Amino acid sequence: MKLIYLNRHASCPHYIGSSPVGFGELEADNGEELQCASSFGMVVMLLEGEAMVVGKDGPLLRVSSHQMFTLPPHHKFTIHVLQKSRAIRLNIIGNKLDFCHRVVSEEQIRQTDSSLYALPMLPVVHTFADQMGTYIHDKLLCCEIHQLKQRELSALLQAYYRPMVLQRFLAPLYANDSSFIEKVMELSTNFLTVDQMAEQLNMSRSTFVRNFSNNFNESPLQWLTRIRTKA
Repeated sequence: MKLIYLNRHASCPHYIGSSPVGFGELEADNGEELQCASSFGMVVMLLEGEAMVVGKDGPLLRVSSHQMFTLPPHHKFTIHVLQKSRAIRLNIIGNKLDFCHRVVSEEQIRQTDSSLYALPMLPVVHTFADQMGTYIHDKLLCCEIHQLKQRELSALLQAYYRPMVLQRFLAPLYANDSSFIEKVMELSTNFLTVDQMAEQLNMSRSTFVRNFSNNFNESPLQWLTRIRTKA
């Protein structure tokens, strides 16, 4: 479908095409390995195929077509593609905890084991994912659209799934949680320097670098370089 106002959306200052956040499409052939080390909480909706999610200690989750799962930020995973696959992924825009709290309470999630969990995609969610695939192919990547669709996804989850099931689905997003990480992630799309980020958080450079290294397991310069390269 031809987009009449593509230029208008492409001029959005938060155009998803130049940012790691928002929805995207993943396609991979049998035998491929996808490396996931996102700085954002991630939701993956597997439309076709089969895959195995592996962490540093071994296999964690086997996922089949029409299932979805979440991955926490700042953890390294490898996705082994067992059958040719197509998926829609969401790097959560904004605070991942706000996304969770639209669905179930923080107290409920924190009482749940944070192991990865494959949630079946109901037809209404599959339709949602197919629509996002169409938008992505048509390059409708305005951040405003993606923020609206992210809110729609949380509303669909809350409306069509039982709270107990959603607790297990969302719990991995809490596997790595601190106020410092959340504050840094809020600044990530501004592409600030190390000094500017430290100033925004009212910290000296040395304190910021020390806290950053402790929480992200890498230096802020390495992290900033990786984020900018992705963008």
